Amino acid sequence: MAYAFLECVRTVFSESDRRSATPETSADKGASSSDDAGKILIQAQKVIIAMGGFCRNPEMIDRYCPDYSGVYTEVGVGCTGEGLQMGLDLGADYVGHGGTNGILACPIEPGQSKLIAKDVMWVASDGKRFASEGGQTHDIYYQVAHFDDQRFYAVYDQAKADALDDNLKAKFQLGLDKGFVSQGQTVAEAANTFVIDGATVEQSLTDYNTMCQAGEDTEFQKKAEQLVELATAPYYLIEIGVCTHGSFGGYHVNPSIEVLDTVGQPITNLYAAGEVSSGSFIYDDYPAAGADLPGRSRAGAGRASTRQTRLRPPSPTPRPTTGPSRRWRTGRSSASPRSRRRRA
Repeated sequence: MAYAFLECVRTVFSESDRRSATPETSADKGASSSDDAGKILIQAQKVIIAMGGFCRNPEMIDRYCPDYSGVYTEVGVGCTGEGLQMGLDLGADYVGHGGTNGILACPIEPGQSKLIAKDVMWVASDGKRFASEGGQTHDIYYQVAHFDDQRFYAVYDQAKADALDDNLKAKFQLGLDKGFVSQGQTVAEAANTFVIDGATVEQSLTDYNTMCQAGEDTEFQKKAEQLVELATAPYYLIEIGVCTHGSFGGYHVNPSIEVLDTVGQPITNLYAAGEVSSGSFIYDDYPAAGADLPGRSRAGAGRASTRQTRLRPPSPTPRPTTGPSRRWRTGRSSASPRSRRRRA
């Protein structure tokens, strides 16, 4: 369940109330929650919305991050966007370029499994390599998220399977039992289990092994130490997909974490922190420290600025600006002509 934290009042509902409650907020009165028993109004001077993102809301993903529609997610079950919608209903501005945060995911276990090895060959459903297996994870995530089936396959040989530790061997066997790993005396036979053209995968492996022998990946420039020949039968294909871990989009907020309306003015007594306001943070101020810092970094900057202003005498002349802030954009949609801001 996502929570709204109030400056003056903290209210914790029972588990049944959490499931049925529909949160609302009013910038001048506080926050309220409606359930089967009626409406509960919590009086508060200010409201801070810190209710996470919306990866568990397919309709919001379709609207704000359409390039990632249908991508599996592992975020908390409460990240369904009610917190964001509360502010949008009050006229808050939305900022985002349609991106999401995500990882490569193996259906055998949650998270980014170590079975997604970099020293093997990866192929898409067309049987061809599509990237350096040792490349940056997020770049590959964005690429695979745009595949029609949003998946790819890691090719193992028996030598690679034998080299796994006991824990990974058990997971590998579970994958075989569950049908997430295929096996064949040839790589073509293993590929055919997933309805992938075996001849194409066979040629991809021949080309890959040739580059491994030469110590140079002339196709995707994978590091030489990650080029390991796959030449010991039987062969295996592991099914791999992508998984979202966060939505890059939310309220437009200022350095004091005040939520802004569609003309850039603060909505009285309404604040936001965390992923629900990650659009401003990710695209305006990203400091390479993670998307969980918007509230802390912005509030800290705002307080520091206020303190400095109080201690410093007024300047006789305006201070020069440093120009527009840099944008950090991610994913295919960041280069698209979609509007930077969209109101719900």
